[in-house]
Amino acid sequence: MKKKSAEHQFFMYIVHIFPFLAAFAEMIIARPMFIFSEVKNMVIFGLFYTLNNFLQTKFIGGYLPYPFMTWKDSSSLVAAVVILIIGVIFYYIATKITDSINGHEEEDKKKVE
Repeated sequence: MKKKSAEHQFFMYIVHIFPFLAAFAEMIIARPMFIFSEVKNMVIFGLFYTLNNFLQTKFIGGYLPYPFMTWKDSSSLVAAVVILIIGVIFYYIATKITDSINGHEEEDKKKVE
């Protein structure tokens, strides 16, 4: 396995930081609600992404998108599940924060009643 260059590491940071910032900005602008069906979609996407990572690592070979996910033992699967759980928790917490900032929660409770 080749050591990744500083340029590649920088690219990996950028590839992950920009979507995070875009998602955070969207949460502030759109004033989202925590909807369980969206969490199911997040889990489905996460499973697809994990399968893609597994196939890329095992069958394309020579390149690990994430060095800690080698798929040589069960620790890679555990890491994928933990990352997915952290993502769901982060989504829930971020949505509650934006709800409290935007006052959206009380309006939505009235609409449901």
